[in-house]
Amino acid sequence: MGKKSKNKNNKPIPCYHGCSKKEFNNCGEHYKVLEYKNTVDVNENKRVLLDPSFSRFVVARITDDFLKGKNNDLLQPRLLLLLYSRYFLIPEHEGKDVGSESKYDRDYMKYYRDIDTERGRINCMAREIPCDCMEEKRIEAKAMDKVAMCIFCRTEFSKKKMLRCKCDLVQYCSKECSKKDWPGHKELCRSIRTQE
Repeated sequence: MGKKSKNKNNKPIPCYHGCSKKEFNNCGEHYKVLEYKNTVDVNENKRVLLDPSFSRFVVARITDDFLKGKNNDLLQPRLLLLLYSRYFLIPEHEGKDVGSESKYDRDYMKYYRDIDTERGRINCMAREIPCDCMEEKRIEAKAMDKVAMCIFCRTEFSKKKMLRCKCDLVQYCSKECSKKDWPGHKELCRSIRTQE
């Protein structure tokens, strides 16, 4: 499970990926928000989402499940929740610039696109946790092809060949996929671009 130290009995002490044991095993509000199956209501859960210990809890749980080989369909939505909390909600609450073209905005958009692929998810977890538990997986990910996922056809292509929408949030393999996705994407795209 990653970096471990030994106690008096030579038994490995587990790593909690930057959390205390109590934080990692939190069965309260953090766990309820993390386990929510649909979109998390930001306004209803804002107090939890603004708590830095919540983002430590999220990345610790995601990483632990990933390293244990759990086939978790919630990995990507949980990573999105982590990114939204760390790169938008918390900095905004702290009075930092999270507007268009800010470092937070650029990082959020890039990481949002990247977590569509296995390589991107591994790199995201390795970047976000304070321990070295993902280092071996991060090194393995370096050998993987640099690919990106077309948001419409859900097929992976070389990152170099992808076309990015003007909103910078989504990418496509072709103009055809972009045109086909426009009816569903235009409202989000326009709302992102009007914030510029």
